[in-house]
Amino acid sequence: MAETDNISSLKQRIVELEIEKTQLLKLVSHDVKSPFNKLYALSNLLQLVSEDLNEEQLDYLNRMEWVIKEGLTVVRNLMDLRAIENGSIELSLEDLPLEYILNDIFKSYEKQSNAKNLVFNTETTNVTTRLDKRILEKVLDNLISNAVKFSAKESTIDVKLTEKNKLIQLNITSKSGPIPEEEVSSLFKRSSPLSTRPTHGESALGNGLFIAQQYAHALSGNITFSQKESEVTFKLELPKTS
Repeated sequence: MAETDNISSLKQRIVELEIEKTQLLKLVSHDVKSPFNKLYALSNLLQLVSEDLNEEQLDYLNRMEWVIKEGLTVVRNLMDLRAIENGSIELSLEDLPLEYILNDIFKSYEKQSNAKNLVFNTETTNVTTRLDKRILEKVLDNLISNAVKFSAKESTIDVKLTEKNKLIQLNITSKSGPIPEEEVSSLFKRSSPLSTRPTHGESALGNGLFIAQQYAHALSGNITFSQKESEVTFKLELPKTS
C-alpha cells in the first residue's frame, strides 16, 4: 500500500511540475517578449540618426541590435517549443513565392553577414507553393541563421532552390564545419548544442535545428544534412502544391 501511495505521489508531482513548466514558458513567452520588442524598436529609431554617429558608436549600435535580436530569438524559440510539445502547430495555407521569401530573410541578416564579410551566392527559380507562411519562414530563418552564425569569415554561403517532379529542394551550403561525427546524429534533436562555436560571438542554444525539422515535418517536408571537410549542406525538401 505504501509503495502504491508513493507512486501516486510521484505521478501527481510530475503533473504539477509539468503545469509549472507550462506556466513558466508562458510567462517568458509573453512578458519577456514585450521589453525585447520595445528595445528593438528603439534600436531601429537610433538607426535613423546613425549618420551622426562615428564608426565606433555605429559598431556598438549594430552589436546592440544583434543582441536584442538574439534575445527575441530565444523567446520565440521557447514559444515554438511549447507549440511543438503541445501539438498545437496550426497551419494557414496560402500560395507563397519562395524566392521572395528567401530574399527577405537574406536582407534581415545583411548586417551580420557584412560584419563577417560573407557573400550569399544564390541560384533560385521562381517557385510558388501552398504552405503556411509563418511556419515556412521559421524553417528558412533557422537554416540561414545557422549558416551565418557558423560560417568562416570571408566565406561564401551557396543557396540553391530548385523544383522537379512536384518536389522543391533548397540546398544551403556553407563553410561551417566540420561537425564532429559523433554529434551529427544529434543535430535535429532538442537541446543539442554543437561543440563547434559561432565565428563572431553569436549565441547558439542548440534548439534551432530541432525546431526547423519539426516545422518542416508539419509542412510535410524534411531536412537532411551532409558534409565534406569544412563544407556542410542542409537540404530542405518540400512538396510542390497548388
